[in-house]
Amino acid sequence: MTRTARFLWRFTWANWLTLLIFAGVVFLGSAVTGVPDGTRNMFSIYLGIFPMMVPMILLLFNLGRCSTFLQLALSFGGQRRNYFLVIQLFLLFDTLLGYGVLLLLRDIPVTLLWVQVDELGLLLRNALDWAGWRFPLMIFSQAVMGCVVGLCLVRSKVLGSILTVLAIFSSLVGLMSLVLLGLLQNPMWIRLLLTILPAGIAIGSEIYLWRSICRSTVV
Repeated sequence: MTRTARFLWRFTWANWLTLLIFAGVVFLGSAVTGVPDGTRNMFSIYLGIFPMMVPMILLLFNLGRCSTFLQLALSFGGQRRNYFLVIQLFLLFDTLLGYGVLLLLRDIPVTLLWVQVDELGLLLRNALDWAGWRFPLMIFSQAVMGCVVGLCLVRSKVLGSILTVLAIFSSLVGLMSLVLLGLLQNPMWIRLLLTILPAGIAIGSEIYLWRSICRSTVV
C-alpha cells in the first residue's frame, strides 16, 4: 500500500500545488488590484466563484487517477484493493485541501480587515457558513465522480461523455443551491438537497469505483 501511495504521489503533488498557486494568484491579484477597496475586476470575479471552481478543478484532477494511473500501477504489480484504499486517502486529502483553501480565502481578507464577514462574496459566504459540513461532502462527491468519469472515458467514449455532462449538471445544481441557500435564508429543502445529492453521487461512485477496480485488467 505504501508503494501505491508513493506511486500516486508522483502524479498528484503537482495538481495540489496547482490549486494552491491558483488560489494564491487570486488572493494576491485581489490584494494588489484594489479589490479590498471595492474594485470589481477579474480577480474579484474569481474570488467570488472560487467555491464552485474547487469541486470542478478536483473533478478534472481525478480523471486520470482511476484510468491511466490505474493501468500503470497494475502493470507494475500493484494490488487492486490497495489502489482503491489509497485512492480514498487521496480523495480525502483533495477534500481537505479544497475546503482549507476556501477557509483561507474567507478568513484572511476578514483578518486583514479588507471586508466584513457579511461583505464576503455570496457563494463563499454561503458555502462556508450556511452549507457547513455539506460543502466538503460536495467537494468529495465531485472528486470521486471524476474518478468514475475517467474510468468510463477509457472504456466507452459515449458513456464517459454522458457522465461528464451529468457531472457538470450536478455542479450547476450545487451552484444554484448555494445561491438559493443564502437568498432564501437557509431553507430546509435546500439543505436536504445539498445532503442527498452529493451523498448519493459519492455512494454510487464509490460502489462503481470498487467494482471497476476489482475487475480491471492490464491492457
